[in-house]
Amino acid sequence: MNGRYTPIESYSVIRTILVIALQVVVITTLLLHFRNLSLPAVSADLTLGLLVPGVALGITEMTCFGVAAEYVIGAYNVAARHSRFGSVPPSVWMDSSRAGWMGQLHVAIRVMPGPTGPILVCLQVACEEVMFRHCFPLLIGGAVTGPVVSGALFVGMQATGMPRARSAVFPMVGAGIMAAVHSALYSRTGQLLPLVVAHAACFLLASRAHR
Repeated sequence: MNGRYTPIESYSVIRTILVIALQVVVITTLLLHFRNLSLPAVSADLTLGLLVPGVALGITEMTCFGVAAEYVIGAYNVAARHSRFGSVPPSVWMDSSRAGWMGQLHVAIRVMPGPTGPILVCLQVACEEVMFRHCFPLLIGGAVTGPVVSGALFVGMQATGMPRARSAVFPMVGAGIMAAVHSALYSRTGQLLPLVVAHAACFLLASRAHR
């Protein structure tokens, strides 16, 4: 990395690229090792009729994440009034959620030139959708068990690198909603691309909120 970046920014960019590369390796290994796995079918119809619903779903999910997180924070603060810890303002919860690997991805989006940041986001979420909506549920098996266990893994992944449990609340609440919605839609339609679009749109909106 050149001198334009601080050490933290350089680390965030490098780690983001390495995480994407690792996911590609994992997906490739799974496809080569398990004969019952193949890449999900991608419709060649890349029209607005396919992409616009994905963007709309991502915006809707981002709105739902915010509402659900407010309820979680409210419930925590109600319970905290009767404990020695005390309530925590929403701004503190938001600041806490900027840690971990998701925070590093947000930094990478902010500092990388031109469309490079959003392109990395699309690659990252495409890998996640292939793994957690397609590969893992098929490997785990079961119409319900596979998506549920895979969704739980997806939610748990959001806590990676977080300094405390509170930091993971926003991303884990959002991941839980996304896992349920995307798993249900994929099982009904078999279409992964709109889910990738929705995931990317949601993450890019969240990234703007982190600025």
